[in-house]
Amino acid sequence: MIRLINIIILTLTILTSYAQQLPVHSGNNNNPFLYNPAIAGNKPYIDIRLQHKNQWLGIDGSPSTQLLSAHSSVDKRSYGIGGSIYNDRSGVLSNTGLSLAYSYHIKLSETLKLSFGIAASFAQYRINRNKVIMVHETDNLVDVSNSANTFAPNAGGGIYFYNDGNFYVGISALNLIPLKINYQNNSSTPQVGHYYLMAGKTFYIGESFSLQPTALLNYFENNPLMADLRMKLDYNEFLQFEAGYRIKDGLIAGFGIYPHPDFGVSYNYNLSLTSMRTGNYGVHELMLNYIFYYRPAYKMVRRRYKWIDRSNKSDGSNGSIPQID
Repeated sequence: MIRLINIIILTLTILTSYAQQLPVHSGNNNNPFLYNPAIAGNKPYIDIRLQHKNQWLGIDGSPSTQLLSAHSSVDKRSYGIGGSIYNDRSGVLSNTGLSLAYSYHIKLSETLKLSFGIAASFAQYRINRNKVIMVHETDNLVDVSNSANTFAPNAGGGIYFYNDGNFYVGISALNLIPLKINYQNNSSTPQVGHYYLMAGKTFYIGESFSLQPTALLNYFENNPLMADLRMKLDYNEFLQFEAGYRIKDGLIAGFGIYPHPDFGVSYNYNLSLTSMRTGNYGVHELMLNYIFYYRPAYKMVRRRYKWIDRSNKSDGSNGSIPQID
């Protein structure tokens, strides 16, 4: 039975390597920077996030992903920088990647901004042959004596239109260079484009609550369009509750707690409604978030204006962070 499961996982991961080659995160709306480099530096602080995801728990060799990301604006400059590093393992296949991003932000008005971003990435793909359980040990198709490694650079870009406190719309494309991932015996899979359209808006309810509906559309070449629809309830920037639906996949639920304004923990659970739900315990993802202010004055301004009505008061304020010279 264990051999059968390993064969199934190997088959699935090889097939999906042609489609989704970048990790998908259950808590994607908590870290949209991973999908759009134009988001880098959209706030006056360093945003650091550490994520761990386990998928299909209960199945031997199930996929798991670990990721560390950070991005920030550059003090008194109109550009931002960021980067991420991840390790993704699925059955006998695994890959480790590094991505760097640069963005340029244009101030359209006192509250509206438009940014453009580019990203460069580099990934190492591996087949761990020593984990392959062979039905026929003499099969020459896969050499289990060592592991195969292949390296692949790539690039992407994005556009992001946003208001500091109320809404955002972004479009991006990653893996734009159609290079091939080459393995042994002349086998290879092409890197395919990953395209994203994201949008979200925050509605403030009194001085303590806010609702944020978000949508993320994904398209991977030669695959059907996917959509991720969510609603987040926030209480006083301390507690967060989330529910959503990923079309052609399943239900999403999550919560987060911020015991300190600069530090938070969130958890997301994805329950598949497809045939893959049989025999596994869904997708679990944990995220740690830390905010570092390179200028203490920015933190004080944020707290001072925290509960100004962000829906356009007579004084024109809407919760955006004022500029400090």
